[in-house]
Amino acid sequence: MFDPQWFAKTIVETRYVQEQVAILHDQYARFDQVWEGLTWLLARKAHELGRPFRGYRVYKHSGITRGNQSPALTLLFEVRDCEVEIISIQVSDPECNFEELDF
Repeated sequence: MFDPQWFAKTIVETRYVQEQVAILHDQYARFDQVWEGLTWLLARKAHELGRPFRGYRVYKHSGITRGNQSPALTLLFEVRDCEVEIISIQVSDPECNFEELDF
């Protein structure tokens, strides 16, 4: 039987997110691999990741700090029937709590 929870949703990035991803790609050695992994995960489990935040969902990724390979990231996104829209991305302190976020 088809389980819609495992259906891979389309990932949509706002222009702001696209610009930030391009900047981070130039700054961090393994950012492309981390971003590919995050978008793969969001496409399949966005409804489970992170927590509700101001009508959206927010997810924190700790990054790969050894060797400055990828920063800690916080993603703000909206889950829809067939897509996940990534609305904003921030380089963040992996220890910050959700109340400190400024989206």
